[in-house]
Amino acid sequence: MSAGETTEALTERRCSAARFGDGELNMILRAVHGYDSSLESGFQSYDDSLGLRLKEVLESVSSQTDCLVCLPGCLFAGGTSYLRSKAAAYWESYAAGKLNKVLPLLDRSYRYGDSLFTRFYLSHKDKSRCREHLNGMQAIWSGRNILIVEGEKTRLGAGNDLFCEASDVKRILCPPTDAWGQYDKILSAVKEAVPPTADDPAQTLVLCALGMTATVLAYDLSQAGYQAIDLGHIDIEYEWMRMGATDKVPVPGKYTNEAYGEVSDSIPGMDSYRREIIRTIS
Repeated sequence: MSAGETTEALTERRCSAARFGDGELNMILRAVHGYDSSLESGFQSYDDSLGLRLKEVLESVSSQTDCLVCLPGCLFAGGTSYLRSKAAAYWESYAAGKLNKVLPLLDRSYRYGDSLFTRFYLSHKDKSRCREHLNGMQAIWSGRNILIVEGEKTRLGAGNDLFCEASDVKRILCPPTDAWGQYDKILSAVKEAVPPTADDPAQTLVLCALGMTATVLAYDLSQAGYQAIDLGHIDIEYEWMRMGATDKVPVPGKYTNEAYGEVSDSIPGMDSYRREIIRTIS
């Protein structure tokens, strides 16, 4: 699917989304093929159990319909022509070095979503439709209660209007790195916050921003009847768009593994952000 088609599917079908980027694919390749220094990640230590769970989710497409499995569209039919040169060169290099190992894990009869639907601004050559795409994503949670499961200091939507159309926002804060080590606690915390009772748990939309852990979490929640979407870097992309950024730069008050900077607590919207926190898992 294109990024727009992916967003439409999440809105219209109310399915979940498990996104695979280079980090998730690398974790799987290391679990399958063994150690390779090029597969290391800076924010999630290698864990064989995580690699195998990610592989399970990637290969789940033939047995479930509740969770849209997403891959980087630029590696496949979409190509890299829409990307700026640095991003295009990265993905072309990735394809040359690793795509032959990824392809055997895929189902050619399945139509994957585009995992880069959350990467709607910085790497795009043409930014004229970025706002339109963001509006489409905001329609996913318009009028709905949302539960954000995020790393501490990720602060999705804090200080901006990303979730202004949601009916209610609650948050569960998790470790900013190596969240997989607390996975059982995180999954239990979500189910306690939104119990899968006779009331439809899909009434509350769960938005995940936990690196590779979010991919598995979105899938597991979908199998339990929730709509859960791994939103990745959507908030940082939106902040870069608001700033008119032309490169990956730190965003005041928010952690991003791609642009290091001081994460201050004195940013707009912190009071309302703190009121939204219902649990912290350390």
